[in-house]
Amino acid sequence: MRILIVAPELPHPWMQDTIRALHRLGHVTLPFLYTQRWVNRLQAVPVLTGAFRRRWRLERDDALVQLARRMKPQLVLVLRGELISVEALVAVKRAVDGPMVTWWVDDPDRYPGSMDRLRCYDHVFLFDRGCV
Repeated sequence: MRILIVAPELPHPWMQDTIRALHRLGHVTLPFLYTQRWVNRLQAVPVLTGAFRRRWRLERDDALVQLARRMKPQLVLVLRGELISVEALVAVKRAVDGPMVTWWVDDPDRYPGSMDRLRCYDHVFLFDRGCV
């Protein structure tokens, strides 16, 4: 199965461990780090205006949508996804041939707009029943 894995760049190997496990099961994976280059750019120039920040976020979301359209994954697995816009999630969902799933190890209530994002998925996995 072709699986697009969308994840934040974190100090622990959550994405890498997930990819290794999926490879062991015989799946083909393509990772998309949604905070790597974009957050680095935003932090490099802290005086950037809101317009520049919005443009870079749109660029990031567009890169994700374009990748999903090219890859045509059979499954999209989003690890957290708190920074991805609802519009991008809807566009990715239209581009895929299978379900879209998210897995959160944080309480989604900590992030503004999370409930709108969670509605975009076919399945949502949370780390704690208290977050449901």
